Order: sequence, then structure tokens, then C-alpha cells
Amino acid sequence: FEAHYDNVKKFETTADGIKSYGTNLIRGAEGGTAQIRLEADEGDDNADKWRLVANTDGTFGLQNMASGSYENSIKATGDGNVELYYNNSKKLETSDSGLKWYDDLNCDDLDKIRLGNSQDLQIYHDGTDSRIHNSTGRLVTRTATEASWFSSDGSETLAKFKVDNAVELYYDNVKKFETTSAGVT
Repeated sequence: FEAHYDNVKKFETTADGIKSYGTNLIRGAEGGTAQIRLEADEGDDNADKWRLVANTDGTFGLQNMASGSYENSIKATGDGNVELYYNNSKKLETSDSGLKWYDDLNCDDLDKIRLGNSQDLQIYHDGTDSRIHNSTGRLVTRTATEASWFSSDGSETLAKFKVDNAVELYYDNVKKFETTSAGVT
């Protein structure tokens, strides 16, 4: 079967389903959404049900029904942000000021967070050691009151750097060295 408009084919049925040609407009009723639903394998289970939805508030979404009701996978706002979801929980969002993630940022060993035009600052774990590499200029840290270093489980103090005060060094969680206004102890 074929359907034509002004002698130009616009629609046909095929052995695989249907084909349409040109622009397709799907318009919701006044005040309602416009949706395209996709169901694989005759749609006999929820895991293969998806829909694209244009909402009246200017958002557009890709949703899945794996959990028994439609939930967000991707949500986009016209002239605005894009959000990514996992199990209907927002995990990533774009905004005019950049990118925001929710929950943890997980990287595998040797996957790096790279910052700077030439990736001058890299933060990563190599499988054995955790590394911060700065390949240009100084590595500057700032603190309001104190910068402290602890053992991996937090049970032992290694060093403290106190603003307008002492620098303290520890051995086996016992202070062994301290700067004072008069010198060192």
C-alpha cells in the first residue's frame, strides 16, 4: 500500500512495517502531550516499552517503563538544560554555568579527571596509588582555618597546617614537631 500527496509518495507499508517520507508532525490535543511510543517484541513486557514525550511546559523526554510505570531517562528543556536519569533519579544536569552531577562521580583505575587547556592538572588512581599531577606552575591549595592529613581510615593524624598558627607533624598519631611563634618544638 502506498499513499501519495500531489503525486509524491508520503507513506507505504513494507514487509518490515511502514515507511513515511518527508516531515512527520505528531500533535497532542490542546493542553495535552504529544507522544511516540515504541514497543519491541510485541510489547509483552515492560522492559521493551519506551516513549518520546513533548510536554506543554516546553520539556521533551525519553522515558522507559522498565519499573512498571513510565520514568525519565533523558529530559530536555527548550532553550535550556538537559538532564540524565538512572532509574528515574537525576544523575547529570547541564546549566548556563556548566555541568552538575548528583551522587558520586566514579572512575575506573587509570581514568583521569583532566583540567586545563592542556590537561595540566590530572587526578586519578593508578590501581595502587592515588595521584594528583600538576604539570605547570604551582599546585595551590587554600583553607580557611586548617589543612590536615590523615591515614586512609582517618584514625591517625599525619600533619596539620593551621592558618596563622602552627605546623604540626605526627609519628604514629603522636605529635613530634610543631612550629611556634618563638621557633619550633
